[in-house]
Amino acid sequence: MDQKKIIGMLEQAGRHRYFKVVAEKGGNCCDACRALDGKTRRDDDEPVLPVHPHCRCRMVEIKERVPLAIARFQPQEKHIADLTDFNRDREKLEKELGKDIDEGKFSAPGRELAPDIAGRGLTAALNKHLSYREGRKEKVYRDGKSWPTLGVGANLAEEHILATFKTLKKFPKEVIEDLQGLKKLSDSEREKKAKDIEKQFANITFSNQEIDKLFEASFQVAEKDVKEAFNKGMWEERRLKNGETVKVWNGQKVDSKAWEKQPELVRAVCLDLSFNTGGPGLRKYKSFLRAVKAEDYRRAALELLNSKDYTENIKPKAANRGLALRRRDAAIELSKLAEKQEEKRKRHSANPVEMGKN
Repeated sequence: MDQKKIIGMLEQAGRHRYFKVVAEKGGNCCDACRALDGKTRRDDDEPVLPVHPHCRCRMVEIKERVPLAIARFQPQEKHIADLTDFNRDREKLEKELGKDIDEGKFSAPGRELAPDIAGRGLTAALNKHLSYREGRKEKVYRDGKSWPTLGVGANLAEEHILATFKTLKKFPKEVIEDLQGLKKLSDSEREKKAKDIEKQFANITFSNQEIDKLFEASFQVAEKDVKEAFNKGMWEERRLKNGETVKVWNGQKVDSKAWEKQPELVRAVCLDLSFNTGGPGLRKYKSFLRAVKAEDYRRAALELLNSKDYTENIKPKAANRGLALRRRDAAIELSKLAEKQEEKRKRHSANPVEMGKN
């Protein structure tokens, strides 16, 4: 949506009062009332209550107004209140997914990223984490999409990774040329060629030191993909005519420092996503990335669980349940980070002088 149009809508919205329909819960609540429950109405909308004789629904005014930035990441023109009423959308996500974070246990106990990052540093912690999540293979194998892979998910057809791979041992020139040409082939041709490459490496085992070198190259590729996805777009403050300050998402601007501003845990979660989905897959997590850039890590956690990777794979018998558990583990860690930051904010509010000294 055009940015000027959004700002104009917000200015218009600021002149109105907003109400939420609250249905009377219970066995006697009819379908018509249940369908209206939680809907936002503006003071000049057509009346919807009472729905029927003896209707017990009521309208509750929405008094708390918060910036657009954290309100709704995909605003819709017909629901102008959604642009300014943060709690309505957050409540829905919390109701549907918050329990999975707050009551869920780590699927990999003792393998949380945060304490490992504190003890080992980001790169070493991520190496350990991904070795567990994706495996650590000493021989060349084909991944799920038939790319020749080695170590901790290192795609040997990636230019930067292949350059490192060539330094590990002396390989026949033909094999290197085959790896270089894989991206030019169709899926079926690549699958056939990848099988041949796998056979050629069947008797070659790589050391931990060699695998770590490949991981460093993979890390650099993943970080490059993440930065490209992460740095594009930023929240910009806009002051309305009524004096209220809101934030508007500008998807065209580039914030070159956005990545470096993030806590190491957040960067690790994003890198894990990039290793798992690749650069193009990471870009599909738009709401997650926008939430992170708004520094709303609880919202980012909820957006991870709102993804198809989670919702379509969390069932006990789902073929890719491990993918859903991986998203939930990341969501739990981000939520813990959000709690720590909230506690720090409260301490600062209670004693700003002392916090300023630290």
